[in-house]
Amino acid sequence: MLTTASATPVATPLNSLGDLSALSVAQQLAPPKSCDVPKLLLAKKLDDLKFINQVEQPIFDRLHAESEAARVASRTPFLYVDLTDKRVLPLWIHPEQVGGKMKWTDTLDDEDDGYAKLGRALKGATETSRFFRSFAQWSAAFWRYAVAAVATDQMKWTWAIAHSDQVCQLAESERHAGRGPYVAFVYDDMLRRQVATRCVKKDPALKMAEAFESIDKELLQVVRQRLESVLVDAGLSSSSGGAKEKVRLTPLQGAQDFQAQAQQAAAALASQQHDILERAEAMPSRPKGKGKGKGKRLQEDGEYRSNRQQKKHDWYIKKKQEIDQRKDWKRRR
Repeated sequence: MLTTASATPVATPLNSLGDLSALSVAQQLAPPKSCDVPKLLLAKKLDDLKFINQVEQPIFDRLHAESEAARVASRTPFLYVDLTDKRVLPLWIHPEQVGGKMKWTDTLDDEDDGYAKLGRALKGATETSRFFRSFAQWSAAFWRYAVAAVATDQMKWTWAIAHSDQVCQLAESERHAGRGPYVAFVYDDMLRRQVATRCVKKDPALKMAEAFESIDKELLQVVRQRLESVLVDAGLSSSSGGAKEKVRLTPLQGAQDFQAQAQQAAAALASQQHDILERAEAMPSRPKGKGKGKGKRLQEDGEYRSNRQQKKHDWYIKKKQEIDQRKDWKRRR
């Protein structure tokens, strides 16, 4: 993931003089032996795990070889594995989705043609570094690796779960700050590199549970300092640190942001509608009248009429009274 030297596939034990022994050099140069993956999974009660959810055989071989070498050297076994390696990624993640460069210099293919090697070298020189674009990609690759690490006694399930929770926490805090989850990916990569180096050196202060179950603040600070160069090398850009560059969001992040904006707009619209209804209820009720509707006033009989309508009404009442008086006068005669 990061542009550093390739990881050593098998850790080399040191002899009493501190130099590399001939046996350790031979072990380093020799390809790792193929391990019995079903037996390893059965020992951890993972024998019912489908093949499609496992990393490829070479990853198991390297991890098992590291555990055997650590047992001989009487140290803690742990091997750094690049999670962006195509042998770790699930089938639904195409390698092109996470970049181009491979971190392990050796190849497990039977392809020894010189033109093929030249083609791979030219392709690697023009491609960007491999880097996860979304949290879903990292999570899928990490749990596939975790199965192999637990099966080869390099991790415990409690460590894997706690470490995943820490990475989730970093990714979520970055999302709330309007940035991508890239800090979490770089932190995971650098942490596992650091643990692998300390295991090889037999660091007496190393506590595996503490390393994976809590966030190393000093390492996190280094990650934030190196994030810009890592993103540039991966073909991305960062908006952190006051830079004017933009972060390219994934479709999932864009959809989440759009949903949040839609929810805010709906809440604002509902608040406006509530205010309008409250104002309408506070206004005095006005019955509907006939006519043009302009200049209507409340009359003595409780009806709304304009001046013109009121004059017609008064004339009608006057004429009606005159007719009633005439009828009454004729009746009296």
